[in-house]
Parts: sequence; C-alpha cells; structure tokens
Amino acid sequence: MRKGLCVMGFLFLMNLLIAGCTSSDESVNQNMGKPSYTGYVMDKDDSRILVVNPDAKDANNDGSKDYHEALWGSGDVEGVSIGERVNVWVEGSVMESYPGQGKIGKVEIISEEKPEGATLSKSEALIKALSKSGEDVKVVVAIEFLEEKNMWSVKLQDRDEVLEVSIEDP
Repeated sequence: MRKGLCVMGFLFLMNLLIAGCTSSDESVNQNMGKPSYTGYVMDKDDSRILVVNPDAKDANNDGSKDYHEALWGSGDVEGVSIGERVNVWVEGSVMESYPGQGKIGKVEIISEEKPEGATLSKSEALIKALSKSGEDVKVVVAIEFLEEKNMWSVKLQDRDEVLEVSIEDP
C-alpha cells in the first residue's frame, strides 16, 4: 500500500514537472486562423524578418505601456519588405527571448488604403522615415498623415528615446 502511494506521488510530481517545462505553442493560432503576430517589418536578412507590433502593452502591470510584441521569424520571407505591415502565423513554439524567435508558417502582407489626400501609404512613409532617421530603430510608435500640412508624422522608438520624423507627401 505504502509503495503504491509512493509510486502515485512520484507520477504526480513528474506530471507537474513535465507540464511546467513545456513552452507555449503558437501553432494553435495558425490552425484557428488567428495570426500569432501583427506588426511592421522593421528588419530583414536572408531568411528572417523582425516583426514589431506598434501597439504598446503594459507588461509590468504598472500602467506604463512600454512593451511591444516582437518576433524574429525565420522561414520563407521572399517578397516581404521592411516597412510593410504583416500578419505572421508561427509554426510550433516561440522562444521566449525578446524578441521572440520562431519558425514562420505563413506571412500575409496587409494591404493599406492611403488616407484621403495622401500620395504615400503608411508603409511607404515608414520606409522613408527609417532611411531618413539614420538610426537602427526597431520600433514604430505611430504613423499619422497630417492632411492640412501634407506631411506624415512618424514616431520611432530606440530604447527610451522617441524620435519624430516628418515626411513630405509628394
């Protein structure tokens, strides 16, 4: 009887240990149709893209919205360019580093309508702002078309500093 209880206790503890060691599996999102990440492509190399969500979250529950979800996704990224807004579905697990790292199952470029009176789209304005800033900026905070000035205001963040870049709309 005592031996049986010990075995049951051991199995219970092993179950807890195994459940605690598993990583989050984002593949459920792909099967359900919901993207794992949505954001702007802020960097790209041969087979990876860095996708950063411009909508900040309060990760510390202290009222400060200073956390931007980000993913270095590897896979087929041909046809995807820096500055484009995308939905990304991840296959399997996402490493919980920052930015997260995972294998891309699918990338969808989100088509954007140009605001009334604008020649550029948000993505085109972002590309110009990134090249104009000359910084290695990894987060876009806001992109706004100022119709009365015929300009774009693009706010970029590098660490704690927010940089506002003005782009003329031709």
